[in-house]
Amino acid sequence: MSKEPTFESVVNKPSPNRKIFVAEVIGTFIVVVFATGSVVIDAKLNGILGLPFIAFAPFVSVAIGVYFFGKISMAHFNPAVSAGF
Repeated sequence: MSKEPTFESVVNKPSPNRKIFVAEVIGTFIVVVFATGSVVIDAKLNGILGLPFIAFAPFVSVAIGVYFFGKISMAHFNPAVSAGF
């Protein structure tokens, strides 16, 4: 005897594809904010932080994203991959 799924159980439980999509979107958002934010912060400080800061910030954001979402979505964090998915 198989138990029929109820409406609540179907609606309240996200599908694996939805979990992957949400993880990719959040990870992509983090990368974009860190990458563009590092340039803006460096410009606000008149270039005091320099190129190493601008290069290091996206690395930190990808490391954070992989740590949090790597097991869910394989951590592509590319806007083209997220939009294509």
